[in-house]
Amino acid sequence: MRRRARPPAAAVGLSITVTGHRSAHPGLTGRSAAVEDALNTAFAVIHEASAGFAQIKLHTMLADGVDQAAARLGQALNWEIVAPLPFGPALTSAIGASGPGDDEETRRALLEQAADAEKNVTPSENAAISVFFSLARRARVFALAERDEHFAAGWIGAARDSDLKDSFEAEASERYALAARTALDQSDLLLAIWDGGSHAFIGGTGHTIRQALEAELPVIWIDAAAPDRVRLLRSPEDIANPPEPSASAIAILLAELEQRGRCCLPTGAAARYLRERQRHGNFWLWRAYRLIERLFGSTPQSSSTALRVRFPAPSEHGALQWRSALLQLTSLVGANNPWLETLATRFSDRFGWADSIATELSDAYRGGMVLNFVLAALAVLANTGDAPLGLEGDLGFGIAELALIALIIIVTLLGVNLHWHRRWLESRRVAEYLRHNFFLLPLGVIRPAARWPRSVQSSWPEEYARASIREIGLPPLKISAQYLQTYLFEVLRQHIDDQLNYHRMKAARLHAVHKRLDTWSIRLFSAALLISVIAVTLNFMQLTAPAWFEPWAAFLAVALPMSGATISGIRFFGDFERFATISDVAAGKLALLLQHLDSERLRHHALDYSAAVRLARAVETIFVEELESWQAVFAGKNMSVPN
Repeated sequence: MRRRARPPAAAVGLSITVTGHRSAHPGLTGRSAAVEDALNTAFAVIHEASAGFAQIKLHTMLADGVDQAAARLGQALNWEIVAPLPFGPALTSAIGASGPGDDEETRRALLEQAADAEKNVTPSENAAISVFFSLARRARVFALAERDEHFAAGWIGAARDSDLKDSFEAEASERYALAARTALDQSDLLLAIWDGGSHAFIGGTGHTIRQALEAELPVIWIDAAAPDRVRLLRSPEDIANPPEPSASAIAILLAELEQRGRCCLPTGAAARYLRERQRHGNFWLWRAYRLIERLFGSTPQSSSTALRVRFPAPSEHGALQWRSALLQLTSLVGANNPWLETLATRFSDRFGWADSIATELSDAYRGGMVLNFVLAALAVLANTGDAPLGLEGDLGFGIAELALIALIIIVTLLGVNLHWHRRWLESRRVAEYLRHNFFLLPLGVIRPAARWPRSVQSSWPEEYARASIREIGLPPLKISAQYLQTYLFEVLRQHIDDQLNYHRMKAARLHAVHKRLDTWSIRLFSAALLISVIAVTLNFMQLTAPAWFEPWAAFLAVALPMSGATISGIRFFGDFERFATISDVAAGKLALLLQHLDSERLRHHALDYSAAVRLARAVETIFVEELESWQAVFAGKNMSVPN
């Protein structure tokens, strides 16, 4: 059967977040030039290592001081600048341009100037606003603007009321921390210019460093007081007891990141996956497992399992599954949005490859194992089937037995040498990570590096998926209340509903398969017992049975228990009951989330970005836990002869 070309390698990039003090911070007084030189030196080291990475992304919130210096230096090196902002661009720049002594009118005027500058109506007369937008226009801006009216009112009111000032500063600090967390989740490392002061101020430089280390993200710390002192921090304990400065700290970390990224390349651990070819449909010989589900799993609650599966082209695979979500996103961000086009094409293509390869290998491995069980039973029947037919000693039965045993060995060797089991588990992990992260990407959310599952045998599926997700990166958009409402109740809700129905039908089907296989196994053993009882009774009562009875009784005394054992073996291998339970648990969790999402309180409550992120992360966590559960069950079921 013809196969399509190979899946694409992951474009392993380097993502950096920069944080540091504002220009007015005492830690930068008289040291701004030295700090910028140190930053320039660090960027030069990173740029020299750029050949090992497909691209370099620099995340910065564009605050005056270190953030803007980093953006200028990154743009000079042609790095992609990504700006996760705590508010909309206008409000972010106006707050950055204001001073502690500004009154309400001054702040209103700054906000109007910033709004005009954002719309590019007129150049801003305020230098700080002008600098901000000159950098922002050359960056990918991801702005959390869904509560801008609330924060603008609080910021302006804070100029006259100390209580409002305290309230605004507390809420604004949380927004800065939220924007920083968004950047950190997308990054491989944090580069921080810090004076070593407190890390308790939420949203501050020290707090961002602590956030990174708690998420197991390495931190390159350049001391603001002595910019030539560079340290590599790896854990929260390093803040209180920092290691000695090292001139090679950045180079050491980059070498580690490059080495880890190599596993996604054709020469790395993913090499076998990147040589896979996609069929146009599943191979007929490996449909035995599907046949078992179809014969024994049909219920009113679940549709019958398809025996034949046609694989669409990888580039169309995700787009077909995500059609409704893509239509909703297109209506929100526009039809010609390059980020959305990349999501619908390149990202969809990688998912399509992983999903179709995993489906084919699942059929080969599970279908091959079920086929082996059936062939083993047939081999026993061939060994004993000549007597009742009056062909005892016939060479044909011996040849059939040998052929069946040889076929078992061939199927087993194919599965072992072609690594069907391992390749299936690995490609399925890639497919499921991409499937569910598709619904997180429009919200700018990615699973933090420390929360990715870790496998002892292979880690390349996680690295490949993470590299593919980070290649898409933060969407260039301004999050609005309307965007959040549509995302939550049209995009995410539909995904939850689809997966809930899938797990409910899957659980019903697998429960039915388990129960019916168990029933048939008991029936066959019971039939064998009945025949044995009849034979013993006839012998005990010294009754003469028909001539045909004895050979057929001897045959059935072997055939029926063997068939029952074969069915029991298939049931044990398939672990249908356990997988049904896993789906039951996932469905229960999804139903609770759906109930929460549909509650009147949530629908009529003013949602903010952090609430939406919590819901999206909760959905993704359910899927990852379900994936880990069933992979843990099948991890030890390697390809083997029936036993």
